[in-house]
Amino acid sequence: MAAGLGPSGPRLPHRGGAAALRWGFDDLGLDEIISIFEPGNASSERVMDRLGFGSGSATVHPAGGLTQ
Repeated sequence: MAAGLGPSGPRLPHRGGAAALRWGFDDLGLDEIISIFEPGNASSERVMDRLGFGSGSATVHPAGGLTQ
């Protein structure tokens, strides 16, 4: 286990994402939060789905590559 991170598990990414959303909306007063992940990263896609992010649209990576 990494120092200071505490126990991890399959729900850790979801809990972290949910906490970040609460902080963004509740504490910072944001109107919108977007999420971007690499195509083919099924784990990240599942976390985003569980957090309620829609499928959105393709984006262009700053290095010039099209992502989906």
